[in-house]
Amino acid sequence: MVSFGEGSDGYLAMPAVNVESSFQITLKFKTVTPNGLLFLTASEDNSQILSLSMQDGKLVLASDDGRTPVSVLSTDLSGYWNGDWHYISASKQNSKLRLMIDDFEIVQTMNERSSDSLQTTKPLYFGGIPDSVTSSRLALPVTRHFVGCIGDVVVNEVVQNFAISQEKAGASFASCPVAAIPGQVLPILPPQPTQSSQQPFWQPVTSLSGSVTLKPAKTTATAATVTLEATKATAATSATSATEATSATLLLAVQSLPTTQTTLSDTDENGVTPSGGVDRCSLPLHPETDAGHSNALQFGSRPESRQEFTSAPASYMDKSEFTLEFKTNATNGIILYVDDQKASPIDFIAIYIKAGQVVYSFNPGSGPAVVRSPGRYNDGQWHTLTAAKRHRNGQLLIDGVEVATADSPGTTEILNTKVPLYFGGVNGNRNIVKNTEGVSLPFNGCLRNLRLNGIAFSDPANTVAVGPCSEKVEAGAFFFAEGGHISLRDKFVVGQTLELAIDIRPRSNNGLILAVATSRKRRDFLALQLLDGVVHFSFDNGGGITEINVTLPSPFSICDGGWHSIKAVKNLFVASLNVDGEIAAKVGPRGQSAADTDLPIYLGSLPEGIDIKTVPKTQFVGCMRNLRIGDLAENFATGKVSGNVLSNSCHIA
Repeated sequence: MVSFGEGSDGYLAMPAVNVESSFQITLKFKTVTPNGLLFLTASEDNSQILSLSMQDGKLVLASDDGRTPVSVLSTDLSGYWNGDWHYISASKQNSKLRLMIDDFEIVQTMNERSSDSLQTTKPLYFGGIPDSVTSSRLALPVTRHFVGCIGDVVVNEVVQNFAISQEKAGASFASCPVAAIPGQVLPILPPQPTQSSQQPFWQPVTSLSGSVTLKPAKTTATAATVTLEATKATAATSATSATEATSATLLLAVQSLPTTQTTLSDTDENGVTPSGGVDRCSLPLHPETDAGHSNALQFGSRPESRQEFTSAPASYMDKSEFTLEFKTNATNGIILYVDDQKASPIDFIAIYIKAGQVVYSFNPGSGPAVVRSPGRYNDGQWHTLTAAKRHRNGQLLIDGVEVATADSPGTTEILNTKVPLYFGGVNGNRNIVKNTEGVSLPFNGCLRNLRLNGIAFSDPANTVAVGPCSEKVEAGAFFFAEGGHISLRDKFVVGQTLELAIDIRPRSNNGLILAVATSRKRRDFLALQLLDGVVHFSFDNGGGITEINVTLPSPFSICDGGWHSIKAVKNLFVASLNVDGEIAAKVGPRGQSAADTDLPIYLGSLPEGIDIKTVPKTQFVGCMRNLRIGDLAENFATGKVSGNVLSNSCHIA
């Protein structure tokens, strides 16, 4: 990239390329000045000229053969000096001129009287020309120099490396100093969101369209009402206030009502003992939140986590450049996806994480290009990703460095995809796994600054289970006090032997950790739960309950804010339990040796209609992670989520 400052009257020269009858140049630029010369080349006597310039905010391509009238092609739009990056493809094919800007505006013209060929021998000049290049004809614009930045130049499919230029008067290779003009946008951008579309994007939902239901405190809910009304009033003032309103809504949704308004009692309406009351757990019942990265969003808290865009700021069918920033510790996850909406999609664009590597893939119809980073980037650090498509070629850059390229096979170059474009995850109904190497889970981490060809996307049409990026989360599943559960393995049979292990960090010393039962008229079950700070493991093979406890030094040791490891084993009618190294074992009623269960494994609580005698329906509040059943590690994110549960994100504070 090269930049030219105000008053520099500079230019940069690259080796000559003869235009002849076929010539194409692509580049990106940004400027806040409506007039300037972007590119020019000429014959030795300056009688034949091809130039690309800004004139009163419009882009103008001019071809002069020195004999017939100058061919001039101009864009209809005149806002390309708004300080944003814009992408140009300019071509001359015989007597036909064509301009495509941002893969959106396309104009072309043909001058049948002009010569099909230009014989140019002078260098390719960018950003200006030396005084030796003169002409009185229209192909040479009045403004001979450009103020702004030019980059990613390709001439006849050859990348131009500005670093090798031997003639670069007044040119700078530092980062581009041009900033967008506040409030100035091109008319090609999608309409700005209406008030009805500006909804808070945090959705710890009970369904895809639901939200947390706030239960009033037992004493009064006046403060909460005031907060809600203040939020509504604030949201109507300005964009800044809308952001503050979103944050306020988030805090209210996640934290429910302040503990100072809660009447202390042994349990609340959910059977949960409030923090600060009888149960003196270290962590608050309702987690704290932060917004350490105000423009970054946290994805992956639930399997359906995603954003959907029904319009894009530019076309991406032929040439495109998606840029974004990401941060994750996860091994796999979908970052971006769009396809042709067929039952078995063919045309698509996909960006995803697989085994920690970044993969960019697309298929214009004749076969996929798969561009894969050799290194892994799931290190919990922010990285900048650029995925570029030029015809059949795909290029992947991480943190500004090209890491891989690949071409799609065949001859087709144009993608035939349809919105929505998914960001951070996909609708669970999408049949995408053949295009993403089996990756289907949402991206688990933070994303920000999604752009297409340098232009930011407008507000999404749909947002599900997405919140502000927080430093106060880690891997695991979080169960809110408002109630909810995760179900795994639709028809799970405990059988004669079962070994399970799990880590928990509870915020209450009562709650159901795990349970499985039978749909038949039997009493077979297995359960692991907290009862007044005691870890309780029990099961019934049909001949009577076997149960065992491990008591820690204090009733509140289990909710001291740290992680606790539990291992429970059923071997016929013998139970053993290990909690942080404290071990107990017990022999139960003999006779029956297998627990014939056939319902899913439920974590956090039991759903309505499922009752197990001796197992209270008390909601577990807090975090779980590292569940193993037998030799298999279970992924919470693949389970079915009901109620207020984050299946792939765990609050720390």
